[in-house]
Amino acid sequence: MDAPTMQSDSFAADRPDDYVGNPAQQDMQRRAYRLWRSISDDPRYAYEGRLVTLDGVRPETIDELLFLAREQLAAVSWYVDADHESALTERLTALGYAVDRWDQHIGAGEALQAAGQVCGETSLPPGYVLHETNAATPDVVIRELAAVGSDQGVMVPAAHVMRGATRPSVIMYATAPDGRIVAIAGSVLPHHPDSALAASAWWGMLCTHPDHRGRGLSRILGAKTILAMAQRHGATSFYTGIRRENAVSQAVCTRLGVCRTNHVVLMAMNVEASGGKSLTR
Repeated sequence: MDAPTMQSDSFAADRPDDYVGNPAQQDMQRRAYRLWRSISDDPRYAYEGRLVTLDGVRPETIDELLFLAREQLAAVSWYVDADHESALTERLTALGYAVDRWDQHIGAGEALQAAGQVCGETSLPPGYVLHETNAATPDVVIRELAAVGSDQGVMVPAAHVMRGATRPSVIMYATAPDGRIVAIAGSVLPHHPDSALAASAWWGMLCTHPDHRGRGLSRILGAKTILAMAQRHGATSFYTGIRRENAVSQAVCTRLGVCRTNHVVLMAMNVEASGGKSLTR
């Protein structure tokens, strides 16, 4: 593998409070951001605030994924051709990595149309309030967002990404009448400007506290996030990973025009660091 291209741009300060989730997730986020600062000029790599990632890894390019796995203790490739999944999984397992996978869902114009329709026809229930993170969002709110995600098995990005300091992003959340955060959604433009996927946004984190489900919160927040990313950051397509058995998330995403494709998402994890458990649902 060619050596990653080094860069010299300025970055947000590396603060301990920027890393959220359980200790394993925090360690991987910290490793990822420090790695990203050294290779962000290389268009092969993307960064959405959780891990530095790749796109379209094939058996003959697996060394790029192994490089990320060594540096971050976990590595992800989006846009993996389903025909390559078995060979990649077999190779990674033989090398001692735990492997996780998701179906990749993608939406473009149809997602923007569906999101506009949802926002035009529905609104948050009475007493629920929409919020967004920004540069001034305090650490206590970031921690509460991360806790909501963690409770639902979702790993949120590092705080500097949620505040928009290091990547173009939109992070939305809803509070219930009692003021508690009960639903979240988010999107980030993770790719290098020279990448063919520069206008493709990672999108997701759709989750709602069990006591507040059935009110359409995830659908509304997901739709508003799509529209905001397109209007503010020029995103033209949106992608996410969903487990095959997660029918609820599939239904929400499909209604928003983000539909299953023949691509899969593969994650290789250091077994000792992760305990063999997935980092996110």
